[in-house]
Amino acid sequence: MKRNRLLLLLLTVAFFIKIDLGAQVTIGSNNEPNEGSLLDLKEYGDEESKKGGRSALGGLGLPRVKLSKIKPQTSTELAASIGNTGEWVLKDHIGLVVYSAVADQCALTPIETGVHVFDGVEWQPLGIPKSYKTEMAGNSDRSDWRSAWGDKVIIHGEKKDAAGKIIYKEFISGDFGQAGRWMTTNIAAFQYDTDLPQDQYHSAGRFLWGASGNPDNKLDVAYWAYPRLSGSVVVDGEAASEQFLENPYIGLLYTWDAATAGKGGQDGTLNVDYPDPSGEAYENGLPEWDGMGVQPAKTQKRRQGICPKGWHVPSDYEWTELEREMIRNTSLYADMDNIDNGDGTELAKVQQPPNPGSPIGEDPLAIDETTPAVPELFRGSTHGTAMKGVCPIPGSTYSAEGKSSVSHKGGFNLFLTGRIIIDLPRAAGYSSLSMPWSSSTYVGKTDNATETSYVAICRNFRRDKGQIYRAAYKREYMNSVRCKKDD
Repeated sequence: MKRNRLLLLLLTVAFFIKIDLGAQVTIGSNNEPNEGSLLDLKEYGDEESKKGGRSALGGLGLPRVKLSKIKPQTSTELAASIGNTGEWVLKDHIGLVVYSAVADQCALTPIETGVHVFDGVEWQPLGIPKSYKTEMAGNSDRSDWRSAWGDKVIIHGEKKDAAGKIIYKEFISGDFGQAGRWMTTNIAAFQYDTDLPQDQYHSAGRFLWGASGNPDNKLDVAYWAYPRLSGSVVVDGEAASEQFLENPYIGLLYTWDAATAGKGGQDGTLNVDYPDPSGEAYENGLPEWDGMGVQPAKTQKRRQGICPKGWHVPSDYEWTELEREMIRNTSLYADMDNIDNGDGTELAKVQQPPNPGSPIGEDPLAIDETTPAVPELFRGSTHGTAMKGVCPIPGSTYSAEGKSSVSHKGGFNLFLTGRIIIDLPRAAGYSSLSMPWSSSTYVGKTDNATETSYVAICRNFRRDKGQIYRAAYKREYMNSVRCKKDD
């Protein structure tokens, strides 16, 4: 019975649709298809239609799917990207067209609603303007980036060395007005981006090494580690964490020695860029956090460190400039109104030192990341909210409670990837805090009743805070890095 029904259906289709050896077909009427059209959809073939006018009173209903991945890498991933199963050879499906019915701003590459066509590499949106531009890795150090890279958001490709080993993973950057161009994803660099031998590039002659959690609590080690769920122990030489594999944009965590390529000198306690000429007041080098030293903080020497060529680890001064840009022009980067209404009241809460709006705290969090930092050392009001992302990071169901636009749309989109602390060592603060490094030193060392610590300046973002904590933090701990483009 089923076979007879199928035969009847085929005969009916053949009766109403003219098919010749040229394989041209008209659907919707008995009119001849136009020359060059393998498939011509039209209801009538009047003179208006022949002149390019309307030929139908309806449209083409495309299949509506839930697109889950813009860049499928395998035949299985291609099928799964529209909710199917099986293995679809990528090149055989070039030209496949679907309608994405569900938007997903939290996907690795955000997905918009609308028509998409597969080009063999990714699903390209049709009629949906892209908010970003893609550049190859070799262009990351171009000096003419302001004119040649006019787009606000740029995706910078992965870079490898001559042996095919990864130097750094793909990253995204955005333009933040007076504060310049910053990475809006965390750097994931496994080597220093230099033409020199790796150990010669490092100020103290060390190699960048990982994965390691710095188990011996050393200042003079250039270590990196994968972000991971809080409480998990870091094992030397371990494979990539599930969280990093799911989203490499969360980057890696670095000791300050690794991040700055040895600014702490041979033993990690110094400031080799600004040693104290007297050798007395600041035996470990001049501080940079308040503009002291041979130059003001505004012109602090740049440290490329772990960053790509043409980029550098931002100074404390540059972090403050970014914060102030966020307060002035919040609506450009987040789903928020401008925090400062133009009278300067909110800007006064976040100032360059030495001013009342520039408090700094020492060692803001104890080993237990749930211990609250000193409230008065959080500065500003809600600009931290404007910089934190809206999407949960891999392995977490919690968002950062932020309102930043996603990276592809020009937001700072900070990830709360936590840190590596040095008891065991273990991960802490994943999905609850982030403490990206600056390249600036503090006063050399801090003392309390139990220990002496050598510190550097970072920013502390907390899920439960709309403000940002400007902190001096132990150099041997491991934090994320957001690089800034050279001017």
